[in-house]
Amino acid sequence: MNIYDHKEIFRYEPYIPLVLAGHGAAMLHHFNWGWWRWGLICAAVILSLTGIWNQSRSWVMARAIILALLAIVLIAATGMTSSFFTVWCFVIAATYPIIIPSWLGFAIPVGLAAAYSAMFLVDPYPIPPLVLATRCTFMVFIGFVTHEFGKRLIRLAKSERLANTDPLTGLYNRRYFFNKGQLEFERAARYDAPLSVLLVDCDKFKEINDKYGHDAGDGVLQAVANMIRNEVRKLDVPARIGGDEFSILLPNTDAEGAKELAQRLEESAESIIIDKGGESITTSISVGIGNRGPRATSFQDVIRAADEDMYKRKDQKRQGQRAQ
Repeated sequence: MNIYDHKEIFRYEPYIPLVLAGHGAAMLHHFNWGWWRWGLICAAVILSLTGIWNQSRSWVMARAIILALLAIVLIAATGMTSSFFTVWCFVIAATYPIIIPSWLGFAIPVGLAAAYSAMFLVDPYPIPPLVLATRCTFMVFIGFVTHEFGKRLIRLAKSERLANTDPLTGLYNRRYFFNKGQLEFERAARYDAPLSVLLVDCDKFKEINDKYGHDAGDGVLQAVANMIRNEVRKLDVPARIGGDEFSILLPNTDAEGAKELAQRLEESAESIIIDKGGESITTSISVGIGNRGPRATSFQDVIRAADEDMYKRKDQKRQGQRAQ
């Protein structure tokens, strides 16, 4: 998983306004500035708290813009562009372009530099123009560097995602699953932790393909993949490992936990209905369970046990249908 998946890149972003608010509070306390400026500090703290429950890309952008405006207002309010409030502009210019790798990410340091240079006109203690120009240039430069770094991270994340996922279902592919499974097996063996694997096979999938066509079969696979994705935990690893076969790696899951999930998956699959030309296609799945135990000396042993259990489950279904 890369940092641009599941909002990983936004994890530490709320700490930026929190740290800057602490810096601003120290400055206000030292210079004993007016109470209303403390309101701006409180606003920065509130901004950081909003990041706890809302880390969407749009709100991260909004926080960056608001924080930049607070920095400008604080600089203007103190009348000291050469003060430590300059740190606010540099920190924002260096961090947000990598968090927002779009044109807006680079616009933030450019806007800050322009606003910062405009303070020269109203500052009662103006700093030398050359110093001001070099600060603004450096601000734009670090913004550009981190912005380009952010774009490259996104390209790397996309290529990694394409290499590790199945294009039809969006789940992990066979290569990633077995590599990850081997690592998790070694970790579980080292710490004597439980580890389980589920193998999921679509029943009568060939009949669906033959009767309704491959488009209908693809629809069934996508529906089953979405169902699996909704049922598993974030730390689980669902993958498509074959034509109509899926597998789920379950770290820190014992046999009982794996059995409960297998039952939920089979029950959920019964509610899948695919519409094909006005005709409803239903499907079912068979789930086999494999666990790390005394007999499993490798990850392949766990897979083999799950595969054998899955075929036993299929045979039980066939015998039940014949009895009816």
